[in-house]
Amino acid sequence: MSRRSLEFEFRQVGEFDGRYLVSEFEVSFRLLGRLYAERELFTLDTGSPMTVLRWKAFALPVGAIADNPEVGRAEVTGWTGKTLVHSIPDVSLSCSGVSVTLRSAKISHDLDGHGFSLLGTDFLEKFGMRFSARKGSARLALRDTSDTQRPCVLGKAWARRLVPGQQGRKEVADV
Repeated sequence: MSRRSLEFEFRQVGEFDGRYLVSEFEVSFRLLGRLYAERELFTLDTGSPMTVLRWKAFALPVGAIADNPEVGRAEVTGWTGKTLVHSIPDVSLSCSGVSVTLRSAKISHDLDGHGFSLLGTDFLEKFGMRFSARKGSARLALRDTSDTQRPCVLGKAWARRLVPGQQGRKEVADV
């Protein structure tokens, strides 16, 4: 595996049905001058725009959050309903020699009983992803962040459809 890629494996997580792509990360951030650093299990959540940390995993004292100007607060609606989240600035996530710093990550009591935190699209957009059903895994490769690499944004005039390819394969074509 390249030093610029991460490996996730499909496995059962807690009481949830099915298998999820999971991996462990070293997570660190500072609040009020104190460093918080823990090893945490994460599952990929492509339906979440944000990375969400379990409060319980970091044993944050109330004073680190209450009346702290570094920390934002919001009510969000997710798969468990509405919940209060706090926004922690400059959260570093490291695994297998790859380190990514998010401008912010959310932290919530909502995940405390589940035994894992969530990696949202704010994390995933920094990587390209390749699934291997045969291996039961996924590999995330860190994207090149040079000026030559810009995200592709399709306007409303673009549509995509499946067209027959050679040897019975389906290919995607722009219309």
